[in-house]
Amino acid sequence: MQARLLTLLIMSCFMTSIQAQNKWTEKSGIPVDRCLATGFSIGNYGYVGTGIVNGRLGNDFWRYDPESDSWTEIDSMPTLGRRGAFSFSIGTKGYVGGGVNSLALTDDEFWEYDSDLQKWSRKANMPSGLVYSSETLVGFSIGTNGYFNTMSKFFMYNPATDAWSQMEKYPGPRALDQMGFSIGGKGYLGGGFGDNKYYKEFWEYDPIINQWSRKADLPGQARFNAVGFSVGNYGYFGLGEYRTDILFDFWEYHPLTDTWIQIDSCRYAAWYAIGIGIGSKGYMGTGVRFSHDSGWWEYSPDVSSVNNTGHSEKINIFPNPSSDKLYFDSHRFQGKSFSIFSVSGQLMQSGSVDYNAISVAELPVGVYFLKLLSRDQPITMKFIKE
Repeated sequence: MQARLLTLLIMSCFMTSIQAQNKWTEKSGIPVDRCLATGFSIGNYGYVGTGIVNGRLGNDFWRYDPESDSWTEIDSMPTLGRRGAFSFSIGTKGYVGGGVNSLALTDDEFWEYDSDLQKWSRKANMPSGLVYSSETLVGFSIGTNGYFNTMSKFFMYNPATDAWSQMEKYPGPRALDQMGFSIGGKGYLGGGFGDNKYYKEFWEYDPIINQWSRKADLPGQARFNAVGFSVGNYGYFGLGEYRTDILFDFWEYHPLTDTWIQIDSCRYAAWYAIGIGIGSKGYMGTGVRFSHDSGWWEYSPDVSSVNNTGHSEKINIFPNPSSDKLYFDSHRFQGKSFSIFSVSGQLMQSGSVDYNAISVAELPVGVYFLKLLSRDQPITMKFIKE
């Protein structure tokens, strides 16, 4: 009896410790509120600007320093204010294009910000004859090139030649208010609303072969106007709207296993928020706010305690980190097959769950992914071997 009570106590302590991770933290908001803004990151800083500011279209930009949790205004874009522009960064430079300008026209201007020189310069206009409204544009960078999609037409920008090239057409639905991000050498795009439908399709773009491939659908409720960003080897997706409902859930995408893991929700009620990754953390905010907060939130990725691939089931593993065995908080995994992968995607171990546990004693120290089936659906759990 005493041994059982001790086991339950240990389980409770580990689960409480794990669940305390992966939290959103409210930070200092941008000094001038805005919606339909855009943002990118360079090095250890985030850059946010343009959008609807006090009833007008702004061209101002602000630099965010996560270390001091402070904002500094930088030079404004030397052009008309705009809303709904897209942006990305390549090396020490950020790029902003498109949107609807203060003359109520969709704009094909494209601008570069040099963070070393702290200076904006006009670059080659975006391809002509396209719609560059706030609802259609999604942009990201892969390696030394930038990319954007507008209503399934997909283009690449080469900063070395200051030129645009049309790439393989996005094969997903022609949808408004999609979200996208890049991880490593691939780009990702999905979700949105079109033809009176909310879409969950999620696609991966490989620039080496110039091809798209469909991946696991976006989890949770179908939605549009969601936030997307990446940190390290993972992508993040959340918030958004479904009909008149504002959504708060957030999910982490693992490209190696093509699975989604549910993380903590962020109780930030807003339309048209943006998200960016800065260093090892994610940031999200601005937009039309309905909650009384600063309008800027930080997410610190850590070992996931909630491991979910699109259904409401939540599973905990403990202890995490572990030097010997991983235990489940449910007995239904007894006898289930599992696989353990390294962060590079190498299969390290496989077998069946025995006595509600898996031995990881023989694994080298590091971070791993545990994949198994629950009710015929794959679940991926991240853990640390110490």
